[in-house]
Amino acid sequence: MRTQTITLSLLAALCSSVSALAFNGTGQLRTVYNRPPHDDLGCLTKDGKWTVDEPLCGVFTAVRTGNYNDYTLSAEGSGPCGIDHIYFTCGEGVTPRIFSTWGDNVPAPGLTVLRVGQYGVFATDAPDSPPPPGAEPLRIHFYSASEKGKYAWLGWKEL
Repeated sequence: MRTQTITLSLLAALCSSVSALAFNGTGQLRTVYNRPPHDDLGCLTKDGKWTVDEPLCGVFTAVRTGNYNDYTLSAEGSGPCGIDHIYFTCGEGVTPRIFSTWGDNVPAPGLTVLRVGQYGVFATDAPDSPPPPGAEPLRIHFYSASEKGKYAWLGWKEL
């Protein structure tokens, strides 16, 4: 009985560890509606713009820094990702930024979502968002609660 208890405890610890580190590696940045049921509203392109056209989804690499929930991001074919004033952007000349996950205080239960400092919800200046299929990808920025359309968390989908 004691062996079974130790084995189950070890298994639980390993599973939570894998789940917590799932953001590390290669994946897509998905735009996740910030209200339940947290629908997938598309993805970010390699330049960090919002699209619903799956062939335009960028491939990102997340590298964990020395801190448990902190990561740097880069986009394949574009370069490092950061925040240019209030805008999320990736490419040559972008100052890399440390992004974090929410740890135990995740705002979208069951999903891994990013934040930058205390902020994590993004929006667009478009009359409505997400962009419709076939439309030009939209530039995203930290929301101010005055934008039209849906606000989004940046979620992670491992590839």
